[in-house]
Amino acid sequence: MLTILASVAQGESEDFSGNNRWAIINRFENGTFIVGTPAYGYRKDEDGNLIIEETEAEVVRWIFECYLNGMGAYVIAKMLNDHQIPTIRESEKWQDSVVKNILTNPVYEGDALHQRTYTEKQFPFTRKVNYGQMNMYLTKDAHPPIITHEEAEAVRSIMEYRSRTLNMDGKRSQSRYIFSSRIICGDCGSHFRRQKIYIGKPYEKIIWTCHKHVEDKEYCHMKAIREDVLQQAFVDMWNKLYINQGTVLEPLLKALTELAASKPDTEEIEKLDNEIHSLSEQSRILNQVMKKGYMDSALFMEKGNQLAHRLTECRRRKTLLVRRHKRTKEIVRTEQIIGLLKQEGYQREFQEELFNMAVKEIRISLDHEISFCLKNGLVLTEKEGGSEDAVAYTNRV
Repeated sequence: MLTILASVAQGESEDFSGNNRWAIINRFENGTFIVGTPAYGYRKDEDGNLIIEETEAEVVRWIFECYLNGMGAYVIAKMLNDHQIPTIRESEKWQDSVVKNILTNPVYEGDALHQRTYTEKQFPFTRKVNYGQMNMYLTKDAHPPIITHEEAEAVRSIMEYRSRTLNMDGKRSQSRYIFSSRIICGDCGSHFRRQKIYIGKPYEKIIWTCHKHVEDKEYCHMKAIREDVLQQAFVDMWNKLYINQGTVLEPLLKALTELAASKPDTEEIEKLDNEIHSLSEQSRILNQVMKKGYMDSALFMEKGNQLAHRLTECRRRKTLLVRRHKRTKEIVRTEQIIGLLKQEGYQREFQEELFNMAVKEIRISLDHEISFCLKNGLVLTEKEGGSEDAVAYTNRV
C-alpha cells in the first residue's frame, strides 16, 4: 500500500512539474517570462521589469573593458578582490568562473536568453547546465543594455581565439583554409583560390590565384602569390604595428573617440532632452501646488513618484544612448587589437588564429602590394618580399 501511495504521489508531482514547465516554456516563447533573480548589474522595478543598478553596472562595464584590453578572467577577479568590490549576492570573493559568466551572458547587451539551465523531468529533479539538451529562447532587446552588441561580440571573438590557441575546447580545427574568401584581387575584384604546384616534388608550393585570371588571362592580369609570402607579410605587418602602436593605434583610438563625442545628438536624444525638461517643469509646478495646499498629500506622492520614475528612466535612456553613440564598432575593434598586441606581442611565425582575429580581408594590387584590412577599418600595406622601415606605412595612415 505504501509503495502504491508513493507511486501515486510521485506521479502527481511529475504531472504538476510538467504543467509548470509547459507554462514557463510558453512564457519563454512569447517573451513574457519574468526573471526571478536579476543578474548582477540589474534590479527589478515594481512591475518585474529589469532596470540597471548603476553601481553594479559600472563594475560590469569595467570587467568588459579590462577583458578587451587584454586581461584574463583570473586577473580581473584578482583585481576586483584587491579593490574589495562587493561580490554577487555577497559571496566571499570573486572567482574567475563568475567573471567568465558575466562576459558570456547576453543579458548585459540587452538580450534575454532563457533556459540556460534546466531541471530534469524525473525525481529528484536535478538542475543542470543546458549544453544543447533543451531548447533555448532568445529575446532581443528585452531590457536596457549595459554594454553594446559590438563590445559583446568583440569579447566573444577574443574568448574563441584564446580557447583555440590554448587548445582548451578539444575540437578539431576547421578544414576551411585561413585565406579562403579573404583575398580580393585588385585588378578585377574577384576572390583568390588555393592551388598546389609541383605536387609530390621537394619544392612543392601552395599558391593563391585569382579565379578570374585562371579562367581568362586577358580579363584579369593578376599573377599568383605564394602562401608563405602572405604569411610572412602578415608577420611583418603585425610586428611593425606592435612596435608602432603608440604612433598608430593610440592616436587613432583618441581621434575616433573625439570624433564620436563631437557628433551632433541624434533625434531620439533631442526628444529625451525635451521630455526631461518638460518633466522637470511638471515636478516644479507640482511642488508649488502642494506647498499652497491645493493638492492632497496622497495624490501628491502618487503623481510625484510617477514623474520621478519617468524622469529617471529618461535620464538613464539618454545616458545609454550617449554611451552607445560614443562606443562605435571602430572604437571597440581598435581596443580589441590593442589588447591582442599586448597579449601576443612580437611574432616570429604566422599564427592562423591571430590572423583570423585581426584581419577582415586582404587586397592585392597588380604589383603585389599586400594590403591588410584590419577589423577596425585600418588598412596596412606590405610589399611582397619587402622589409621596409617600421614607420613605412604609418605616416600615410
